[in-house]
Amino acid sequence: MQRVAPPLGHTVRAGLCVGVPVALGYALGHVTVGVTIGLACVLRTIGEREAPNRQNVTTLLIATPLAAVGYLFGPAQDLPLVPLVLLMAAFAFVAGTLAPHGEGFALGGMQVLLVASIALGVPDTGTAAAIGWFLLGASIYAAAMAFDLFVLEPRRPERIALSALDGVVAALLATPGPAQRSAAHAALAAARRVPSPGWTRSDAGVARWGAYVAVVDAADDLVAWEGAAGAADGERREAYRDARTGWQHGRAPGGAAAAELRPPAPGPVARPWTERWLPDARTRAHAGRLALCFGLAVSSRAWVGLDHWFWVPATVGLVLQPDFGSVVGRAVLRVAGTIAGSALAAAILWAVPDGVGIGIAVGLVAATIPWAKQASYVMQSVALAAVILLLVDQIAPATGTLGLPEQRVLATAVGGAIVLVFGYLVWPAARRVAISGPMTAATGALATLVRTAAEPVPAGEAQRADRRATAVAARQHAFDALASTRVPLARAAAEPPPASTDAAAWADAVGAVEALAMAVSDHAIARLGGTPPLPGSGELATAVEGLGRTQDPAVVQEQARSLGRRINSESDVS
Repeated sequence: MQRVAPPLGHTVRAGLCVGVPVALGYALGHVTVGVTIGLACVLRTIGEREAPNRQNVTTLLIATPLAAVGYLFGPAQDLPLVPLVLLMAAFAFVAGTLAPHGEGFALGGMQVLLVASIALGVPDTGTAAAIGWFLLGASIYAAAMAFDLFVLEPRRPERIALSALDGVVAALLATPGPAQRSAAHAALAAARRVPSPGWTRSDAGVARWGAYVAVVDAADDLVAWEGAAGAADGERREAYRDARTGWQHGRAPGGAAAAELRPPAPGPVARPWTERWLPDARTRAHAGRLALCFGLAVSSRAWVGLDHWFWVPATVGLVLQPDFGSVVGRAVLRVAGTIAGSALAAAILWAVPDGVGIGIAVGLVAATIPWAKQASYVMQSVALAAVILLLVDQIAPATGTLGLPEQRVLATAVGGAIVLVFGYLVWPAARRVAISGPMTAATGALATLVRTAAEPVPAGEAQRADRRATAVAARQHAFDALASTRVPLARAAAEPPPASTDAAAWADAVGAVEALAMAVSDHAIARLGGTPPLPGSGELATAVEGLGRTQDPAVVQEQARSLGRRINSESDVS
């Protein structure tokens, strides 16, 4: 559990966009329409993060059409079991290959499986109509997001990032040390991921973004130089305070354009379209596990004995879609959250008669989702299970001997068991940490920094600026890549061994590489003060780059520490 305050705008938006359509559906005699619109808004609520609005809009534009595709499988509910299982397994494989293309595709891949599962289990009311009402619901939610973005709080993304940055910078200045520098680099990486508000070209918009970039760059400069100097740097502290004041007033320093205020980051390497869009071996392996589990879950229509069997494949899609956290943790917490959420929904169904009151109740529960998402996965599962169960009950009440809450709990437990056995335990590769990409990027950028630092500091102002831009971009890229390893390591740490053991070993290795990066950065800064280059810089850069190709975390840790000691000792001698 995380102690967080409910995000006001997101909370109000979730409650109104989900509850009002259901209430209006009852009031106007179109319950199915209201539920379809409400379901679209629930999925958009789940997909919205406390992140830059532009990023949320991009995610919505990608994930919504993908999720709507799930309604195309409604007519397939009349197929014989074997063709249905093969069809849905093949579709799950395709959905499982979407995640590497971005957050919107990952979210859309998960949501299309959820919508397809529901479409298979509820009465088919017409594919075209269902898709139309679903897209209308997403459009209503997008309009509410736009109101929040342009009217209520247009500077929310920058404010969130800079608030975190203020905290880690203050901690570093109060107690300088490796842990404080590491936290500062992680916050800087998050701040640099905030995208510019690309929909505005006004002078005020450019000035506001330029002021934000200036704060991030001033903080980056302060963190780097404070660590290298080993003492207070009054000039850079003052520059950071000035930049922060400028952002408060929406004023870019010196009237510079935003594009001029940040050193260029290393550009992406051009790759053939086959490498960009065809899934790699790791993605194919996960998609294969997802297809197997989803096919088994769809087959439960024949053997689970529930008229609401479709919660089984819905659970598989929610838990096993990649890039959303620990598989084991999600499976266990999904079952626990569903039990509590089903109990809550049962209490609401008992206490509130069908009608507008159900819409109000659904809206109130949906309003808790934004807070629950940040608090913990189990709380999100409680809120989401209650909301979706209440929605589905309005269009497909349970007809078997078990009530809808009991069926939901049983089906979720079956889906969780399928995931744990056939999606995790029988596949050794599913229990290993994969951070080779970020590690390769980090060590490659560090090698560039070592080579740049070895070059003579030019006398010309333009040449010095170019050299500094290359060095700063390499340093930022290295620390950003190292920060990106924290997410997969945290997810793997929540798994049983060997995944958690592997994650612990790699966490130590990443810490050693981060210490090496600090040593390289400190030496590069010292070079500007006249310190001579390190002996054998070319061989050193090659050794640093080779760390990214090493698959043994113990070897990476040992070699990174050795290289770091070498750089520090030779810098001290110089």
